[in-house]
Amino acid sequence: MVGHTEAYDVETVIGSLRTDETVVPAELSGGGVERMFRENPTIPGVIVMDGPRIIGVISRRRFFEMFGQRYGVAVYAKRPVHLMVDANKISPLIMPASSRLLEAVQVALDRPSHEVYEPILVDFGQQSYRLLDIYTLLVAQADLLNNLQLQLRHINQALEERVVRRTA
Repeated sequence: MVGHTEAYDVETVIGSLRTDETVVPAELSGGGVERMFRENPTIPGVIVMDGPRIIGVISRRRFFEMFGQRYGVAVYAKRPVHLMVDANKISPLIMPASSRLLEAVQVALDRPSHEVYEPILVDFGQQSYRLLDIYTLLVAQADLLNNLQLQLRHINQALEERVVRRTA
C-alpha cells in the first residue's frame, strides 16, 4: 500500500480495507500464540474465542510487551492465552464494517494514548469479526486525503482557466 494511491473516497468503509481474521481458542498457550506471531509477522493481533464467544483481543505489540516483562515467559508461556487477555485490561474498540474510514480514524485516535495503536475489531455481522491494523487504517486515510487534494487541485486549475478565459 505504501507509495500506491488507492481509490478511497469519503464513502469508503472500513470493511473494505485489508483485515485479518486470526482467531485462537482461549485455551491455547501463550507459547502457541508466540509461535503464531513469529511465523506470521503481518498479523496485528489475535481474536481470542471461547467457543462462539469472543473473550477479547490481544495485539502483537501488547502480547510481546507482556511476554517480555520480568517473568512474562514463565507466567504466560505454558498458560492459556485468555489469562493474558484478562490481565491486559484493554477492551477492544469494536466498530461495524459499515463505519466510514474518516470516522474510524477519529474514534481510534480518540482512545487513551496507550490504546491508540491497538487494532480495531471490525464487526461484519452474523458473529463475523476481523482485526484492522491501525497502520492500514492510517495509510488508507493518507491515500484518501491525497486523492481529495488531487481532486481539489484539478478543480482549482479548471476554475483558474475559466477566470482567464473570461478576463481575456
